[in-house]
Amino acid sequence: MSDRAPATAIVLAPDWPAGDNGYGIALASSLEAYQRVFDSVIYIAITSRPRPAGIEAATGVEWVHVPIRTLPQWARFGASLLTRHPATCFRYHQEEAAVLSVVLERLSAAEKAPYIIIEDIPLAAYAELIRARHPEVAIAIRSHDVMTKAYGPLKFTGGLLRRLSWRIEMSRIERTERTCFDTADAVWAITQVDSDTYATLLGGRTAGVVGAHID
Repeated sequence: MSDRAPATAIVLAPDWPAGDNGYGIALASSLEAYQRVFDSVIYIAITSRPRPAGIEAATGVEWVHVPIRTLPQWARFGASLLTRHPATCFRYHQEEAAVLSVVLERLSAAEKAPYIIIEDIPLAAYAELIRARHPEVAIAIRSHDVMTKAYGPLKFTGGLLRRLSWRIEMSRIERTERTCFDTADAVWAITQVDSDTYATLLGGRTAGVVGAHID
């Protein structure tokens, strides 16, 4: 018997992999890449959507669903002001106890420490929570978009209250993205353009690109 324990990846994702929408395709592409590298994958979908029929067919993947509540945009923003998280991340902050419970249970049961892969910036706060309890675990964050760039123009549009709200939100989004480079062992961009943008806009150096493809 080999003394090498099988390598496992615990993937935290904001949705299920799919073939009929851009976000789902990106998640399916990365999952396919992880399956080539790791012996097994524990895929934790943190989403309000139920697990799609037939998704159990993937070999070597354990599916875990952590349901989340989806609040209206104004309610997320108001509630997020009581935390350090942007409104874009707040829905995941609400369920951090449930998510952390699942992750810690899998880490405790593993013979060899699994790798943690976090799909997209809104879930990045989980990296800090996991790191605080298991500093030895390798953590990677895969960005699907440079949020500071994508949302940045909104702080210049609309009325005074809207612009002020987006300025508050943007300061927290930028802080969240900067923190990723300090907390994670690696940050992956979804395109080379995004990788370059992180370097020029935030001074962050990514560990490479994990893109998306359509067969």
